[in-house]
Amino acid sequence: MLSCPKGYKYWCKNGSDLTIKPDAPCWVKKEFKNYIRLFKENGKPDKNGIIRYY
Repeated sequence: MLSCPKGYKYWCKNGSDLTIKPDAPCWVKKEFKNYIRLFKENGKPDKNGIIRYY
C-alpha cells in the first residue's frame, strides 16, 4: 500500500478536486504530481472490485 506523502499538509481538497497549495515547496509539488499519476495509472478495480494502490 502507498504510504502517506511527506508533503500531505500542503494538499487541499476543494469539493471533488484535489489540489496543492501555491506556496508549497518544489519537492512537494513533484511528490504530488507523482502521487496523482500513480492513482490515475493504478486506479482500476481487481476481479473482486477492490482498488489497491502499490
